[in-house]
Amino acid sequence: MTNKNIWTLAIIIFVSMTGCSSKIGMFVSANISPLEQHHISLSDGYKATYYKVQIGDSQKTDTVVFFIGGSGHTSLNYYLKSYFEDLDGNVTVYALQKRYVDHRETGQFKPSNKFLRYNHYPQWVSDQKDFINSIIKNESLTGKKLIIFGVSEGGNIAAQLASEIPQITHLMVLGSGGMVGIDEFRIWGKKYNIDFDKLYQQVKEHPDSIERQAVGQTYKYWASVLPVNPMDYLKTITIPILYIVGDEDEMVPVESVYFLQNTFKRLKKQNLTVKVYPGCNHMLQDSSGKSHRGDMLRFASKWWGTE
Repeated sequence: MTNKNIWTLAIIIFVSMTGCSSKIGMFVSANISPLEQHHISLSDGYKATYYKVQIGDSQKTDTVVFFIGGSGHTSLNYYLKSYFEDLDGNVTVYALQKRYVDHRETGQFKPSNKFLRYNHYPQWVSDQKDFINSIIKNESLTGKKLIIFGVSEGGNIAAQLASEIPQITHLMVLGSGGMVGIDEFRIWGKKYNIDFDKLYQQVKEHPDSIERQAVGQTYKYWASVLPVNPMDYLKTITIPILYIVGDEDEMVPVESVYFLQNTFKRLKKQNLTVKVYPGCNHMLQDSSGKSHRGDMLRFASKWWGTE
C-alpha cells in the first residue's frame, strides 16, 4: 500500500470514528504540515513535548500565551495552529503536550496505562508549572504580556498557576467556572441522570485506581478533579482575569461562571471580566453549528491589549 493510500485510509478511519467530517481538514493539514516538536526535561526527568505557534511578526511579538487544553489524549499537533488562526496581533503561543501522548495521537483509540497513571490534576499542575517557568527563564520575554489560557479541564490549572507564577500578567479561561468540581458535576450529572455524589463515594474508596473507570475517566482522575476549588486561587489573584462560556455549555454549567462573578462582587474584587455567548455550547458553537471561537479570540486580544 502506498503512503498516499495509507493516509487516505487513516483519514477515513478517523472520520468514521469521530462522526465528524469537518475534522478532515484539520487532520490532513496537521499531517501535511505538522507542528515542529520541541522538548523539555521536567523536574522528574520526563522528556516532555511542547509546541510553539507564531501569530503575526515574531520580531514584534509583545504577547505570549501559555495554552492549557482540555481533557483527552489527542495530540496538540492536530489543532493548536488552527485554534489560534483568528487571533489578532503579534503573539507567540506555547503549549505543553500531556505525558505519554504521541505527536500523531488522534485520541480516538484507548489510551495507554502510562497515560492513565499520569492523567490527574496534581500532575498536570506540576508539569505545566515546570514548563511555564522554564520558558520564562530561557526565552526573552521581558516586557511582554504573559497570558495563561486554560480551556475546560485546563481552566482550573490555569487559575492555580496564575496565582503561583508571579510573571503571569493575565489569566484567561474558556469553558470552566468558579465552583468546586463536585458541585459543577452535580449540576452536569442531573442533565444525564448521573449521581455524582454516589460516584464520588465510590471513587474515594479506590482513589488511585486506573482500572476502575466511570463516565469515561479513571477513578484516579475523578479523585483528583472533584475536590478542586478554583476559588482558593482566584480570590488571591490581582491580575486581570477573563472568563468565557457559552450559556448552553453541555459540559460546564454556566451557573459556575455566574457563581464566580457573584463571588467577586461580594469580595469587592474588580479584576474579573465575564463574556457569555448566548446559545453556544462547550465548543462555542451555536445551534446552527457556527463557531464563535474567532470572535472570542478577537475579543480576548482587545481585552489584554487595553488592560
